[in-house]
Amino acid sequence: MTPYVFREQILPETLLGDLADATAFMTALPDPGDDAVEAPRMSRLAGPPKRFWSCHALARAFLRITGDSSAWRVADGYFMRRGSEHSWLWRHVEDTVAVLDLYPVAGAAPMLVDAGGRSPWGAAYIESAMSYRQAILDTWEREADAICRAWNTVGARQP
Repeated sequence: MTPYVFREQILPETLLGDLADATAFMTALPDPGDDAVEAPRMSRLAGPPKRFWSCHALARAFLRITGDSSAWRVADGYFMRRGSEHSWLWRHVEDTVAVLDLYPVAGAAPMLVDAGGRSPWGAAYIESAMSYRQAILDTWEREADAICRAWNTVGARQP
């Protein structure tokens, strides 16, 4: 089946290659070590704190690894509402905006959506760069460095 956004030529099918690259990147990336962000402790969760790669650093690292920083841009802000901090990639495509979300909130795999025009996805991705202090941005850059080192350690090919 051809998805509506491609059948109606809202998004070009060439973006499927970017989605495939994002999926290959996320699949091949090793689990995080001590370089990753520590998940906040929640009283209802038992056991030691977990470590994970943040969406903020993954978006930045993906652009570094693919070398595609001229087309895609990192956006920092919120998903759905203030309080759900999130980062994703976006780019203008003809008359709309495409979003490539490497690590969707409550998701299991990268996704590509039309976030322009009348699409409900446009309201879901709320860019808000003013909400982040430089120290936080620097932390995401350092974590992106760690992701790139991890990527190189596993000998992963460029997606």
